[in-house]
Amino acid sequence: MRKLLITAFIIFLITNNPKALLTDYRDIFIGSYFCTKQCQTLNANLNIAFFEDTLSINITKDNLDSVLNINIKQNNYKVKLLNGILIPYRPGDLIHGYFYSLDSISFAISLSHTPNICMYKGIKF
Repeated sequence: MRKLLITAFIIFLITNNPKALLTDYRDIFIGSYFCTKQCQTLNANLNIAFFEDTLSINITKDNLDSVLNINIKQNNYKVKLLNGILIPYRPGDLIHGYFYSLDSISFAISLSHTPNICMYKGIKF
């Protein structure tokens, strides 16, 4: 009788144990973002030129843990996500930024180790 009660109790625990949901914390950040792009470039005459544009970017998960891909037209940048902050995944990449809410992003990319820089600020759509 005692074995029967213990067996029934174990079966009860196994069948009624709530399963832990495994989620990837990056899921809330992936998607398409409508961004304003502001760039400043230094031309051959050492004059600084500014321009602004709007575009959409896509953020996807990488196979590596805590890494996101930022896709801007044909360019793909890998960033490590740490508490909402975007840091370069590869040494030497000049991309930094952050998510300032669950649906908003701000980041900057320095182009080819030059004084040329583009800043992006956008919201998920």
